[in-house]
Amino acid sequence: LALTLAGLVSTLATRRISRTLRQLAESAGRMVDGDLGERTRTPGHDEIATLGKSLDRLAENLSGALRQLKTERDLLGGILAGMQEGVLVVDRDAHVIHANPALRGMLLLGSDCIGKPLLDVIRNAELLEILRRGQHKAAATSGEVELAGIKPRRLMAHVSPLEGEPGDLLVVLVDVTQLRQLESI
Repeated sequence: LALTLAGLVSTLATRRISRTLRQLAESAGRMVDGDLGERTRTPGHDEIATLGKSLDRLAENLSGALRQLKTERDLLGGILAGMQEGVLVVDRDAHVIHANPALRGMLLLGSDCIGKPLLDVIRNAELLEILRRGQHKAAATSGEVELAGIKPRRLMAHVSPLEGEPGDLLVVLVDVTQLRQLESI
């Protein structure tokens, strides 16, 4: 009778612990899938409850960090969109990662230029040469480029490698057309 009772109690305890662990695993899986609002809410003070509370704190910390990153991303996006200088970011494989509205306006590019090879996007040999020089140097380089067309312009291009991303380039284009016209007058 005692063995049967012990077996029944251990079976019930095992099922309870197993169910709690299964719920923790399901909650953790939803957190991994991106639902950081998920909480385990495990009652008690044992090791399983401590694990559940740790998962809840981890999800809360990740959620806060994600909110902060989104805020910083939106701020930087707003800054880049509001700049008058053209900003272009190129990866090591010479594909466009970012082009702000000012740059797209200067070079008459569409918003579909992101992800395309640099040679498909930029059709100016002088500018491409400055970019090639920048890719092969470890330091910043610059040069002036003459753009022909309906509204001819003169642009100063500053090319520098991005820190932490070997081979990636940051290109800043400044319209110096009026400045050069004033100098010639």
